[in-house]
Amino acid sequence: MASIRKVIHESGRTSWQARWRDPAGAQRSRNFDRRVDAERHLTTVEARKLAGTYVDPRAGRLKLGDFTEKTTLGWLNRRDSTKARDDSYLKSLILPAFADASLGAVHPTDIQRWVAQLDADGYAPATIRKAFQLLSRIFSDAVQAELIVRSPCRNITLPRVTSSDMRFLSPDEIGHLADAIDPRYRAMVITAGYTGCRFGEIAALDLDHYDPDRRLIHVERSLSEVRGHLRLSEPKTPAARRAITIPAWLPAVADLVGPPMRFHDLRHSHVALLIQQGTHPSVIAARLGHVSVKTVLDVYGHLSEGLDRDAADTLEPPWIESDVDAMWTRRSERRNTGRGLT
Repeated sequence: MASIRKVIHESGRTSWQARWRDPAGAQRSRNFDRRVDAERHLTTVEARKLAGTYVDPRAGRLKLGDFTEKTTLGWLNRRDSTKARDDSYLKSLILPAFADASLGAVHPTDIQRWVAQLDADGYAPATIRKAFQLLSRIFSDAVQAELIVRSPCRNITLPRVTSSDMRFLSPDEIGHLADAIDPRYRAMVITAGYTGCRFGEIAALDLDHYDPDRRLIHVERSLSEVRGHLRLSEPKTPAARRAITIPAWLPAVADLVGPPMRFHDLRHSHVALLIQQGTHPSVIAARLGHVSVKTVLDVYGHLSEGLDRDAADTLEPPWIESDVDAMWTRRSERRNTGRGLT
């Protein structure tokens, strides 16, 4: 049975000790300065025991750094490049701030201050969001392991990521860029612009993955640099393993299209070309190797503005102007005739 007893310490200070048994039957206790706080704690403990969400208060004393070292070993299905990126974020952004903190002692306000400090230090919004996702995953693992009741990564305001840095090249600009760049990379630029493949996917292509008779390239792997070494790896998702039809082929950035310009913008440009010609989002998602059409709509939806009006303009009404005039004339005559009979 839970109980509360008054405790007088050697210093003369008085406290109230809440005593209860955990689900395993072990005796637990905790001191409070006020009796009402001890009562509230026991009420919470009993409620969590009934709901099956009880967590041993001592479990939350585990240091976040120690728990991170253990839990990340169980993160499966990560590519080598993803592991290297996660390790970098952990060592440079997360552990310096929270390694010595007890899991149960981190509060949402601590997370919010950390996010604000990263933003003040000039880190990109996308970098901050990724670091937050990793920290949130660590705390989710701690909840799953019944070390804490709930994650402190809740109701956190993150910096907004804008898409204003994406570039969309026209077919002429893609061609000019391909002509002006080092000849070794001409085919890569054209392939990126007209297939939407990622840099690593194109870098991993070879003749075994090219079918000229059917104008297909088979994306089955990706090349990336991990800690200074080039490595071939599986595509990011099952949907990223795909065959793409290529069109029949009929200091460059600064001089032609203007900075900023990244290789990945050729992928964005490919999507813009497909949207401009009215390609269905599901087809675009398949060419890009996305699992869901939602990703295409979320990232590139703003490029569809104005297409609704274009679609409406192409519709032809099933009547001609004379029919409309006749309809309104007959309706007017019936109204006039009706008033004459009244």
